[in-house]
Amino acid sequence: MKKKYLYHLLLLLIAVVIVISCKTDEEDTHFGNDPFTSSVLIVYMPWTGNADNTYAGLLEDFKNNIKGIEDGIKKEGGIANGLKIMVFLSKSAKESELYLLTYKDGAVKENIVKTYTSAYSFNTSKGLASLLSIVKTYTNADSKTKYGLIIGGHGTGWTAKDAWEKYPTRARRSVKTAWKAPLFTMTRFIGSVSDKEYAMDVDDVARGIKQADIKLQYLLFDNCYMANVETAYALKDVTRYLIASTSEILAVGMPYKDMYAHLNPEKPNYKEVVSSFKKFFDTYRFPYGALSVIDCSKTEPLAEQMKKLNHKYTIQDNQKDYIQKLGGFKPTIFFDILSYVKQMKPSEEDFSIFRQTLQSTVIASTSTKELLSVLYGGNEKYIPVEDYSGLTISDPTTHPVALKTIKSTHWWKATH
Repeated sequence: MKKKYLYHLLLLLIAVVIVISCKTDEEDTHFGNDPFTSSVLIVYMPWTGNADNTYAGLLEDFKNNIKGIEDGIKKEGGIANGLKIMVFLSKSAKESELYLLTYKDGAVKENIVKTYTSAYSFNTSKGLASLLSIVKTYTNADSKTKYGLIIGGHGTGWTAKDAWEKYPTRARRSVKTAWKAPLFTMTRFIGSVSDKEYAMDVDDVARGIKQADIKLQYLLFDNCYMANVETAYALKDVTRYLIASTSEILAVGMPYKDMYAHLNPEKPNYKEVVSSFKKFFDTYRFPYGALSVIDCSKTEPLAEQMKKLNHKYTIQDNQKDYIQKLGGFKPTIFFDILSYVKQMKPSEEDFSIFRQTLQSTVIASTSTKELLSVLYGGNEKYIPVEDYSGLTISDPTTHPVALKTIKSTHWWKATH
């Protein structure tokens, strides 16, 4: 009887060990399709080519970026519990797909949720809102769900697409020529103006997010020239943080394999996002790049301080030459904001207050010693970086395109 009792006890212990072991394995294996959703990372890679598909824009770079995210998932051994990763990729002007990334047995699978073969509408606020709403519904997101949005593509900062008439020559690269830019000279500005039908203004991005009834934890622009105060201020009601570059980004884009671990919208690690960027470009064969994380809620007090400065000080034309330039446009559109304020020659107290407000706004930033611009065909421009705060402003610009709409920006209206 005693032996029989011990035998059954042993069987019970074995069963308990098996159950615990199975539960541990299940908890340690994250597939990306949990029944609950605590956070959603949306990767938005729209069409950046032209209407007849003879120029594919950044399509191949986007595919590499998505592979980088998938490699990051593998590196982490899976997808965090409750995190859903949704990818939208346009493969042509009339062919796009939305899919969910899942992980199992060391492999990442792209699970198609929806395909699009109709006329392109994702360059409008309504089209973006529709896409985000589909993501919300498919992932069973609720009011507590945290969102992160990555937007890949080209960027010209806050400037309006309809204000441009004549673009830098390499931005207007003809698909009929045999000329091809070397890989390292291609930045994410190239081709961005090949067809305005596939461009989108910052205000439309903000409206699309708002119409979808989403408040992002962060918006990461994998585009050139998006870390400007005008853009951050325009987005303050739809995202808590803006991750972007003051300058041009090489076509290779963000180092997603290393960044991925820090991009979960439930608990993003912004300092590590910037650190991953720095480590990558410090050792990259073409070491040129800048990245900032901006607390958009702090752009309101920053605007208040700038308004006070604008009412008290006037920058002289001969002082504009001393402002740190962070872009390749001729004339310059994007200037370092702290360098600009320095040239206003404010009192020590006023400058200190503005600098402190700025430091609370830009919570993390990095820049290489030089930045690269390739806007004008064949003439690569290397920009020495001596003054860098991680945020640009366009107030001192004389660029004719910028002057068309700068006074209609939300930032200008709030500070003048």
